[in-house]
Amino acid sequence: MILRARTILPISRPPVDNGAVRVTANRIAAAGPWKELFVASHESVLDLGDVALMPGLINAHCHLDYTNLCGLIPRPKSFPDWIKALLALKAEWSYSDYAQSWLHGAKMLLRRGVTTVGDIEAVPELLPEV
Repeated sequence: MILRARTILPISRPPVDNGAVRVTANRIAAAGPWKELFVASHESVLDLGDVALMPGLINAHCHLDYTNLCGLIPRPKSFPDWIKALLALKAEWSYSDYAQSWLHGAKMLLRRGVTTVGDIEAVPELLPEV
């Protein structure tokens, strides 16, 4: 399969306008200009249109299980005040609340192009389930 995009953003070289990425056996086999990659008519093509296609992003430090706490803590005066408020809210949560929050956070990241996560997990028992 060939994925075609207005621009591809390879990591190891400058952006390629009217670019394409060849995927073979679920792996990137080649990336470059459309005219160079599309030489065999037997390959299926997915034209992504007017987009920039790039490798997945990495979030090296996050707390997926706290996603649903967003917006629930008023702006604190200090970091210790924020931690106290966070701990108070966490104390009210059930195991299910943590699991739903984790899944919500993971879905948010995927929708925004994040494919690799360093999750700092407060409830490690969740990991086999999610």
